[in-house]
Amino acid sequence: MKFYKALMIKRVTEMGKADMIDDTVMAIMDNLDGQEAIEHCWLRVVNGEPVLWVVGKNGKGEYVNENDCR
Repeated sequence: MKFYKALMIKRVTEMGKADMIDDTVMAIMDNLDGQEAIEHCWLRVVNGEPVLWVVGKNGKGEYVNENDCR
């Protein structure tokens, strides 16, 4: 699976929260876009949260919503 910026933008827009996408969020999405999404991560396995772990192009990892990945 991979994280896709377009999927996140679509999901957030459909939720009516597109105004939350500022320059900082856009930079994070750009960094993560197209990167591998890993299912075996702490919040998903231990807490059952619907997230995946993505390491960005800069080497920094972030949790992302599973619906933003394919």
